Order: sequence, then structure tokens, then C-alpha cells
Amino acid sequence: IQTAHTVKKMSHDLGIRNLYVVVNKIRSAEEEKLVRESLKDFKVLGIMPYSESVRESDLKNYSPCDSDSSFRAAIKEIALKLQEFMIKKK
Repeated sequence: IQTAHTVKKMSHDLGIRNLYVVVNKIRSAEEEKLVRESLKDFKVLGIMPYSESVRESDLKNYSPCDSDSSFRAAIKEIALKLQEFMIKKK
């Protein structure tokens, strides 16, 4: 959360107007709620769930998308939201 706020200040100082956040390694609905509340001034593209199988696939050099369907679904959701933002920007 602190990193997001630091990056927001840095991007403002650099004149970057569009900043999007992907929240990573969320373990519960309660944790997601707390993070979303802390980042209410940010455009959150999506929430990546914590997954032990994703961690293991990384260690074995496998694609994390092949190891966890909820991880794969979160990536698809983020990609769709990013597309929407890009279309609105045009």
C-alpha cells in the first residue's frame, strides 16, 4: 500500500497522469476489503489472489497461468479492464 502511494507521488512529479494498480497476493476477502479501502483514490485494475501453486510453478519455471484457474481468471479480468481504460482514453 505504501509503495502505491510512493509511486503515485513520483508519477505526479513526473507528469504521469494515468496510474493503475494491480494488488497482489491477497489471501482473504477481508484483506481485499482493507486494501481496497486504503487504495480508494487509485484505479485498481484487479486483485491477484495468493496461490501456493503459482509460487511453486514460478520456482519450477512453469507458467503461473497453467497452475491456478483463479489466477488465470484474475489476469483476464485485469487485461479486460486495461483495454476498457485504453479505449476510453482514445
